[in-house]
Amino acid sequence: MDSTELYRQLLGVATPWTVQRVEMDVHGLSVDVYLTHSSGTQFVCPKCGRPCSVYDHLAERRWRHLDSCHFRTALHTQPPRIECPDDGVRQVELPWSEAGSRFTRMFESLAIDVLLATDVMRWLRLSEQQS
Repeated sequence: MDSTELYRQLLGVATPWTVQRVEMDVHGLSVDVYLTHSSGTQFVCPKCGRPCSVYDHLAERRWRHLDSCHFRTALHTQPPRIECPDDGVRQVELPWSEAGSRFTRMFESLAIDVLLATDVMRWLRLSEQQS
């Protein structure tokens, strides 16, 4: 199994998305996973749900993901935008992240769990009465 197939399975990447390539930096302890979608893919309009063709792509974005065997892991793609006849040009919803976030849903979930398990208010010497 090659690294692209391994990360496709680890990340649960599903059609129309695919892992284009994986870059590992052993000295920097990082893994960068580049995602792309199939040519001719139609995505649903995030406002009305109508299937629409890709209009263009935004500049490459990066999302922090859960570590892979102690390697800091990031996902990369150029988010597609669609042109909806009713709603105009819109960025599609990405299955791994909330709109505008720089973290994957899985990373955000872990971060929330850590914060809930940690007495952050005590560490920062705050109380609910302080403003």
